[in-house]
Amino acid sequence: MNKNQIEGSVKKVAGKIQQKVGEATGNTNQQVKGAEKRVEGTVQKGVGDVEQAVKAPPPFPARSRNQPKTY
Repeated sequence: MNKNQIEGSVKKVAGKIQQKVGEATGNTNQQVKGAEKRVEGTVQKGVGDVEQAVKAPPPFPARSRNQPKTY
């Protein structure tokens, strides 16, 4: 996991908690802020997922067309 994946997950959970507290207390402002934080966390985690996928090595070594197949 990279930094964006971790921070995004934390923001997502914190936003969910903030939203639920807002619902429990009837505070719409907290509900909206919590929802915004959840969306921000989801986007940040998505960016981290893409970064991780780009950095990951290919699953199998690439072979050139001239190399014989090995079975």
